[in-house]
Amino acid sequence: MQPWQIILIVIVSLIVVGISTYFTIVNITFGLVFSRFRFNRTILYGQLFGLRWARYLGSMEQIKQKYMRKKYEDIDIVNINTKLHGYFYENEKSNKIIIFVHGYYSSGFNDIGIQNDLYEQLNTSLLIVDQRGCGLSGGSYTTFGMRERFDIREWIFYLDERFKEKKEIYLSGISMGAATVLLTSGLKGLPPSVKGIIADSGYSRPSGIALHTGKKIVKFKPRFLFFGINMYCKIFAKFSMRETTVTKEVKNNTKIPVLFIHGTGDDFVPYNMSVKNFKACNAPKKLVKIENATHCESMRYAPEIVYPAIREFIHGQ
Repeated sequence: MQPWQIILIVIVSLIVVGISTYFTIVNITFGLVFSRFRFNRTILYGQLFGLRWARYLGSMEQIKQKYMRKKYEDIDIVNINTKLHGYFYENEKSNKIIIFVHGYYSSGFNDIGIQNDLYEQLNTSLLIVDQRGCGLSGGSYTTFGMRERFDIREWIFYLDERFKEKKEIYLSGISMGAATVLLTSGLKGLPPSVKGIIADSGYSRPSGIALHTGKKIVKFKPRFLFFGINMYCKIFAKFSMRETTVTKEVKNNTKIPVLFIHGTGDDFVPYNMSVKNFKACNAPKKLVKIENATHCESMRYAPEIVYPAIREFIHGQ
């Protein structure tokens, strides 16, 4: 065998090994970041949101159990060939309905505790939804709001039809749920019954936060993996991380008022992301800045500021 042939074989072998290694890492990262989560949600609170969350876990579980014991109606709808599940708590005396949208790899019941007793104090009807790939909803993947925004629009259509357009609808989301409701605000065809959006700790760019999450979980440099992960997203989850951004979509919202809430101590979704979204939004808006609060902690860290802001936003008082 000629020396050049040996060199060629070595080079080809190195390329094959490199490509194989790259896509092995991509496959692991994609599975951990985007596929339906199979483990206990609480293991992620410290890793992703900060160790301060440990102080709230007991209270969050109590509120979760409280909502699970209360009377509610199980509702299923279908969107993009996926069954979506929700839990409806109706207050027949109220003309307002809040749709609560949970965060990354959680479920409606798991994250309702983050909000403490907010929704009981607001005294409205409440629809807690499980996003696709989470809880009792179908789907194998989370898409960081790219597909979930169309799901929320479908929930809006369902409520509008059920109550014959006589109820005011508010969207309230935390973390990925906040980004989802902000992405929803830019969609065409939203009915006039949608009166407001509350976005607590929402990110500005789904691709950026997805890669940031991957870096925290898998410990690999995210930009190195972006091409392969986005290819997997297109093939398996049927979306692209380059599809749009939250900042771009909120520019399309010129009518629906938005209340932004974010803590300056958030090192998972930086506070500046809400600032970007706030500046881009073309609708009536307000930003509630909570000094030193970490990710989604504002509601519990400074209830004396957040509760009145939300109450005024919903009820005007």
